Amino acid sequence: MTKFTEEFECLLNFIGWGDPNGGLWTIGIEEAGEWCIDRMDKKAKEKFIKLCGGREDNKYDLNYVKKCIKEKFCKSFEFVKEDENLAWPIANISAKIGCGLSKFFKNWKGEWRRYRDEKLWQKGSKIFNGNLYPLGKKALKKKFSKCGCYEELFGITEDRLKDYYEAVRKERFQHIRKFKNECNPKAIICYGKTFWNEFKKLFGLKREGIKEENGKIEIYPEEKIILTPHFSRYSLMPDSMCEKVINILKDWGIELP
Repeated sequence: MTKFTEEFECLLNFIGWGDPNGGLWTIGIEEAGEWCIDRMDKKAKEKFIKLCGGREDNKYDLNYVKKCIKEKFCKSFEFVKEDENLAWPIANISAKIGCGLSKFFKNWKGEWRRYRDEKLWQKGSKIFNGNLYPLGKKALKKKFSKCGCYEELFGITEDRLKDYYEAVRKERFQHIRKFKNECNPKAIICYGKTFWNEFKKLFGLKREGIKEENGKIEIYPEEKIILTPHFSRYSLMPDSMCEKVINILKDWGIELP
């Protein structure tokens, strides 16, 4: 059995970003970035240093990453800062849906960018984004980095991934369910069709509970859960799909600040 590090245990229980209490959750598959320094571009490094509260002249090595993980991620969630740049696909789709449910915005197609920049995932927004799996890769089909940092940081190598996934399903899924019970979200969107079965296991969804199943979306009214395509591309989540999701949530009485 793989011996995981303290840093891995922190990230195992870090669920996501935003305001998780009593509102809308969106749950994806895994982070899109990496923790390996030599795989980060200049923009990613700058963002990470800022996240950790450091300066650009800080010595940026694995010890710095370890320190940041222990200081910033040994908890269940983090609010997004007001000046955070959220101009990326998953935030954009989340903003469209959140804006469509907000009582302060009347035209989500025209105002979602302002909602994203002024409210999305901030304290008091009542919208939250998490992931099934805690460790990121550049893309879902990519392998974990072979540069060695994942073994040093987390105790994980490509030939021991089975232990990683078993730990996530056993420990992290239980933590997510517990966190859900504590925060009592009014509805949940699970996005990423290739992992719909994982979402169903996580939240105990049964086939007999499906209201609609058309290959693109599954709706579970009793649990107030919707399974959708991934938010990463507009072709998967065009405005028509966002509008459908917004209308379903409105029918369920979901409203955001």
